[in-house]
Amino acid sequence: RVSVKSAVKKRPSAYWGLIGLLVFLCISAAPAGLALVLDASGASLGMTTEGLAGSFLPDYLIPGLFLLCVLGLWSLVVAYGLWQLPDWGGLQRVFGWGGRHWSWGAALLQGMILVAWIVIQVLIVGYASWLQPFYFGIGMLMVGLCLTASVRGYAAIRPQ
Repeated sequence: RVSVKSAVKKRPSAYWGLIGLLVFLCISAAPAGLALVLDASGASLGMTTEGLAGSFLPDYLIPGLFLLCVLGLWSLVVAYGLWQLPDWGGLQRVFGWGGRHWSWGAALLQGMILVAWIVIQVLIVGYASWLQPFYFGIGMLMVGLCLTASVRGYAAIRPQ
């Protein structure tokens, strides 16, 4: 049996910062995603489907589902995982890379997904808002925080 909680008691500030960014991402992505799911035309957010002209998407339903589920709700699950370090075996098998708690791997991947999401968005619809570089920066910061020695060390699994 292995544990993260038994080895380290105090979370480093970079670890708290990572949790904060994930909660912020959830709070900002989930409502926007829900709005796009409920109104796939994007009109409720002041958008038009003309912005999707260079893509295969007829409306904002798929981006809305992605924002709601992947960048929104999943970010909250990952933040909870970092905070409480629950022993969820299935997620440990999927995201437990490098001998670390699953929430570390999921947070690292979440940062990469956010960066990719923004890059793909800019390639398809072009630069449309200051929010694109802002969220790109958040994604890069999430990746950077995951790779700090303090966060990696705190997330390391040690035998009990």
